[in-house]
Amino acid sequence: MVAVMTLAGLSGLQASSNDRPVRLGISLAAGAFRADQGSVRSLYGVVQTPFHAQVDVFILRRVSVFAGFRYLSSDGSTRIVGPVIAEEQHPLRLRVSSFRAGACVFIPAGRFMLQAAIGGSYSRVRERWLDLPLDAALGGPGLFARLGAGYPLGRNWEIFSRFEYSTLATGEGSLLEPSVSLGGAEAVLGLMFKI
Repeated sequence: MVAVMTLAGLSGLQASSNDRPVRLGISLAAGAFRADQGSVRSLYGVVQTPFHAQVDVFILRRVSVFAGFRYLSSDGSTRIVGPVIAEEQHPLRLRVSSFRAGACVFIPAGRFMLQAAIGGSYSRVRERWLDLPLDAALGGPGLFARLGAGYPLGRNWEIFSRFEYSTLATGEGSLLEPSVSLGGAEAVLGLMFKI
């Protein structure tokens, strides 16, 4: 059983031509996630594609607090452990829904706005065997940290990219792993609307 949580992101604060401060940012993003544990990758592939939605509230000109949602869905298949008696594989489906919150600091660098953020999350994980009546559900807290950069597209829009690392220990085990961890690294690309 595997997953990652994590969790979403946002991007910078760029002053407009009349120096109007940004108060709110709404962002959508997609990522390429690579799980730390080899057993996760062997069941669900090396890279998964999570989706992020996030709202930032700027409490200072270069500091925001944020809340967001991250969703990961991945299909895979079972892996044979021990002697192979018969060629048998079962399709799997993994769903990870993560609720996240944290704080972000923005640093101007020319036209770019660099960002560094840290936060926590709570994830709900569900793994289903599609051809058998087997279903596992669990959840747990985790942490994440990220570095990124944004570039303005006009007055209210910004494109951003970031690199993120997240952790999530499930407290559960399997034949492949005595303790399943749902953490890993992720590269993200997204768009923010600033108000």
